[in-house]
Amino acid sequence: MQIFFMGIFLVVACSTASAQEVLVFLRDKSIDESSGIDSSYKRPSAVWTHNDSGGKDRAYLVDLTTGETAGKVEIQKSDNRDWEDIATFRINDSSYLMICDVGDNLKRRKDYQLCILPEPAFDKSVDSRRSEDWLNIEFTYEDGPRNCESVAVDTKAGKILMIEKIYPEAQGTPGIYEIPLPTVLAGPKQLFVAKRIGEIGLKNLTGMDISDDGQSLVLRNYARAWIYRKKPNQSWAETLEGDLPPAITLPLQPQGEGICFSGDGKTILLSSENEKQPIWRVPMP
Repeated sequence: MQIFFMGIFLVVACSTASAQEVLVFLRDKSIDESSGIDSSYKRPSAVWTHNDSGGKDRAYLVDLTTGETAGKVEIQKSDNRDWEDIATFRINDSSYLMICDVGDNLKRRKDYQLCILPEPAFDKSVDSRRSEDWLNIEFTYEDGPRNCESVAVDTKAGKILMIEKIYPEAQGTPGIYEIPLPTVLAGPKQLFVAKRIGEIGLKNLTGMDISDDGQSLVLRNYARAWIYRKKPNQSWAETLEGDLPPAITLPLQPQGEGICFSGDGKTILLSSENEKQPIWRVPMP
C-alpha cells in the first residue's frame, strides 16, 4: 500500500512540475515527523532535520546522496515540547545549529525556547553524540502566547525572525516577530521578549529560511512557497508587508512543513512528516 501510494505520489507531482525532483528518501525510521530542515555547513551534501512534538530531543544529519542518517545529536537537558523548525547559520568561520521549540497550537505556553549549539561534525566512526554545551534562549511574545512554525536567522542584521502561524479559518493577521541574535553564543540562559515588528497576509505558514547573504527569504505553507527579495535599506518587516511574490506550487506531500535554501543557494529543499518521506529539490524562479 505504501509503495503504491508513493508511486502515485511521484507520478502526480512530477507531471505537474517536471523541474522538481526527489533527491533522496529518508531511510531512518526514527525520522517520522520531519518538521524542519536546513543545510549543513560542516557537510555540504547533508541537511539537518528533527521530529515534531513528542519526539526525542535529537537533531538528525541526513546525507543527501544516500538518505541515511550520517549523525545525530541529543540535546541534553532540553525538552521537546513542540520543536517546529531548525536553522543553521554561520558567523565568521564558525557554524551553528538552532532548534526552535516554538509550537503552541492552543496558545497556552508561558515561554518558548531556542537551543543554539556549535554545529557538530561527524565522520564514519562517530554517528551519535550528546551535547550539554548549548545556549538556552527563553523568550515570550510582547503581545501574549503565539503559535509559530517558521523561524530563521539573519546574521547580517543580527536578528532571529519568527512568523506566527494562523489557521485559514481563524481570525487575525499573522504577526512578524524578532529577537536579537546573541553576540555570545554560549554561557547561561538568556531571556528575551519577541517584539511584533509587522504583519503578513499569508496564513498556515509552516517553514522559513533566510539566505546566507541576508537578501532572500523563503516561506511555505502546505501547498505553496514564496521567495521574498529584500531591497537595499529595507527591513524584513517592510519586505514581508509589501507585494506578494509569485507563488511556487510545491509537490504533493502528506504534511509538508520543512523548507530551506540548498547549500549552494540555487534551489530550495523540502521535507515532510511521516516515515520514509522524500526530500525534494525545487528550482527557484
